[in-house]
Amino acid sequence: MHQINSCNRLLRKLLGNMEYRNLTNFTLKEVNNKFKLKSKLKTKRIVKINNAYVLILTLTQSKRLKPKSFNKVKINNKINSKYLVGNDIDSFIKKYSYYINLLKNKIENY
Repeated sequence: MHQINSCNRLLRKLLGNMEYRNLTNFTLKEVNNKFKLKSKLKTKRIVKINNAYVLILTLTQSKRLKPKSFNKVKINNKINSKYLVGNDIDSFIKKYSYYINLLKNKIENY
């Protein structure tokens, strides 16, 4: 969970407080629609996992930032994580395209 929290802190720095809050609220709605969990702690964890996944997807697609460690990250379209709000990677990317593009621009112009 420590890595997930680190990803979320980096997301907050890159996006700024307002956009990060918008992303978190959007993800919270998606998580509530898909999972309908009663536990706030589980819901919060799943929101953080999805937000971190947005950052990981962005970093793997970024032209400017290609650390060697991210070259090992393989995102398989057939993998369907039980925690992701999309049914597959393509639907996840489509849902989060605004934030992925926003992050790409921030990274490219950094």
